[in-house]
Amino acid sequence: RFCAEAWRVTDSLFYERTFNGLDWFAERQELVKKKTYSKGRDEARDTVALLLKRLGDRYTRYVYPEEYLRLAAATVGDARYVAGAGIQLVDDEENQKVVIVDIEPGAPGDQAGLRPGDEIVSVQG
Repeated sequence: RFCAEAWRVTDSLFYERTFNGLDWFAERQELVKKKTYSKGRDEARDTVALLLKRLGDRYTRYVYPEEYLRLAAATVGDARYVAGAGIQLVDDEENQKVVIVDIEPGAPGDQAGLRPGDEIVSVQG
């Protein structure tokens, strides 16, 4: 069911209607014949990942749950999965400044002593 839904959603929403030259319906038929997706949850996820990879589009891929949690945590702020310095910036165009507005506790920026209100004057310079 998971694989069928992934195929259906991709079929209806993929921006490139020629599917980059891939016979999308034939790909679905191959999935049905092989039944690799029916062996379990991990196999179903791997099948969807392979199916989307065949589209040849670098922006279309299956994100495994563990990877999704890391990406989401980095976006909303979880110190265990912080990407970069763990700071949120705002571009104050009126004063022509970049200012720190939030810092994830325990993140590299916090550990370096950065605080909300600090101005970013230069990076690596």
